[in-house]
Amino acid sequence: MGVREKARDIAVQALYQLSLRGMGDLEEIAAFRWVDEEAYVGITSQAGVWFKGAAQMIESLDEVIDRHLVNWAPDRVGRMERAILRLGTHELVSSDETAAEIVINECVNLAKRYCDFDSYKFVNGVLDAVAGSLGRKEIS
Repeated sequence: MGVREKARDIAVQALYQLSLRGMGDLEEIAAFRWVDEEAYVGITSQAGVWFKGAAQMIESLDEVIDRHLVNWAPDRVGRMERAILRLGTHELVSSDETAAEIVINECVNLAKRYCDFDSYKFVNGVLDAVAGSLGRKEIS
């Protein structure tokens, strides 16, 4: 697993914890030692940037996500799927540093790792729609 992929993994775990514990625990979750920080300084640093950025925009990210749900009520989206969608949407909305296809692909891989069997298709569809609405479809 590459540095950015591991950082996304950590950030999504932290966002999942935030959905369980609430915004009052934001700093405690952000300070948690997800990995040996001496060995993975770049990973924990990037994960923290993504986690805190997404956490600070959580309401607006959820609005964007919910607008792109097709035949799904927002309350049907599982906590882990929501955490992955928040991370991916945050990166798509906040930065064009990484191609949309890479962001989406890595979020799909997170869904395959942590969610139900077909959840990755759902995550792919929602993030693809978000990227399209933002004009972030670099490859046809």
